[in-house]
Amino acid sequence: MKMLRDSFGRTFPYIRLSITDVCNFKCGYCLPNGYQKNKSDNRKFLSSVEIERLAKGLSELGVCKIRLTGGEPTVRKDFFDIVKILKNKTGIKKTVITTNGYRLDKIANQIAESGLDGINISIDSLNRETFKNITGHDRLPEILKGIEKITTT
Repeated sequence: MKMLRDSFGRTFPYIRLSITDVCNFKCGYCLPNGYQKNKSDNRKFLSSVEIERLAKGLSELGVCKIRLTGGEPTVRKDFFDIVKILKNKTGIKKTVITTNGYRLDKIANQIAESGLDGINISIDSLNRETFKNITGHDRLPEILKGIEKITTT
């Protein structure tokens, strides 16, 4: 079987795929002023068709796991369509995400039903005030509620 290899001969069965650079937090270490769209920048994100093609190609090269990241991947309107494509049309065996947990309490059921194989929730602090100072949002209670909801779904 062909394997994705770098110039040192290392293989890569696992890939992180950033599907957006948009984020809804204002973390000082990443986007201190929040996401700023430059009106002169006409870049577009990978479409779901392009993601499907890329994932199929990566699967043929021995990649068996894709971690969807961003920015915040769940801000994409077609996020769950992308998950469904990766799970059902590409040969990728495991699809996981890294999320900041924003709106997790609202989308926990969809995440559970999507067939995702794993979720990593990045939380900068369990102290509400510290969390708010780092992210620019007072969302820790909602995120914790979402974690509880997703673990009981």
